[in-house]
Parts: sequence; structure tokens; C-alpha cells
Amino acid sequence: MKSPKEAKPCKGQGATYTVCTSPQAARTRVRRAEARDVAGIVEIIRPLEDAGVLCKRSRDQLERELEHFLVARLDSIVAGCCALLPAGTGAELACVAVHPVYRGSANGIGGKLLAAAEDAAREVGFDHLFVLTAQTRDWFVKNGFTVVTSGMLPESYRTHTCLERNAEVLVKAV
Repeated sequence: MKSPKEAKPCKGQGATYTVCTSPQAARTRVRRAEARDVAGIVEIIRPLEDAGVLCKRSRDQLERELEHFLVARLDSIVAGCCALLPAGTGAELACVAVHPVYRGSANGIGGKLLAAAEDAAREVGFDHLFVLTAQTRDWFVKNGFTVVTSGMLPESYRTHTCLERNAEVLVKAV
């Protein structure tokens, strides 16, 4: 079995990232999102947006940003997602969400998404990831992120609407 640090991406379009930690996890695949994944992504993120956990994005915005999304699929279900949005020499790790049925499970879907995002960021040539979070700080710190000031953000992010909801900025070198 590979740990998230040992997971290596397949090269090329439609790259799939795999980390197996349990029999159910062995059926979980993280890959670039496709148009057929939009409904599943929306199902996961809408309740979190409505609760103020994630910044709101319209379905139109989601479809425009789809090329930046990764999805974790368990069999035929979108079990989690995240987006890797380019920002200077790094990328924002945004919209990290796991379906409520799979949160906190032995499947480690959040960890798989993070490992795949890190691999994808390195593959593109980014040197760091950053997140804006108001609710999941401890999970990101546990996974190697460090809390920094908003002054560390690229200029275009310093007035980000997520900062208005007391989001903290965390960064991780990749």
C-alpha cells in the first residue's frame, strides 16, 4: 500500500492518482474532473456553500473552472473534489470537499485529493499551495500546511471574499 506521500500521478491527459489504504479505498480513484462530474460536484459543495464553509460559485463558474478540478470517485459516485487554481508561482487549493457519507472514514478521501493536488501542482511546476479556510484549519495543519498572514497571498487574492468571513491563509511547499 502507498501512503499519500508515495502516490505518483500518471502522466498525460486524464491522469489518475491512486492511493489505497482499505478495500473500499482501493476502489477510489482521483482524476481530473470531466463534464459528467459536475452534478456530483454540485451535490457535494452546495450544502457547504450554503453553510458558509465554502465560498459560493455558480454552476457557470464551476463549469468554467472544471479543468482545474480533481474528483475522487468511489465506484461510480463523486465522493470528493478539489480545485487547483493557478496564482503566480503557486496555486490555490480551493473547494476541497468530501461527500458527507465519506467524511472522516478510513477511505481517506480528503488525503487522496490533497496528495493528487500536490502531485498535479508539482507536475505543472508550482512551488506551493495555499488555502483560505475558516473551518478546517486543523486538518490542513495536520497535513503539512502552515498558517501565514494574508500579506503572503498573491495581490489578486488580498481582497478575496473568503477573507471577509474570517478565513485563515495556510501555505504548503510542494
